[in-house]
Amino acid sequence: MVEALASKTKAWESERGIDFTYDGIRLLAMLEEYNILRQEKEEERKRQRDQKKLQGQLMAEHEAIYGSKPSPMKNQS
Repeated sequence: MVEALASKTKAWESERGIDFTYDGIRLLAMLEEYNILRQEKEEERKRQRDQKKLQGQLMAEHEAIYGSKPSPMKNQS
């Protein structure tokens, strides 16, 4: 969707020979910044998933060597 808007904006700018601005900022610059932020967020989500996956693997390896951690006992009053 963003790519389609960028394409139409470029065509509009070509036809008229001027920049398409919104609130004084060029729309293509806004779209480019949006794409960069979206990509950074996706990379951060991927990094967090990978880190969580690695943590799970390390935990499984630790449990295989030392056994699982016992759950805390409840007080029976």
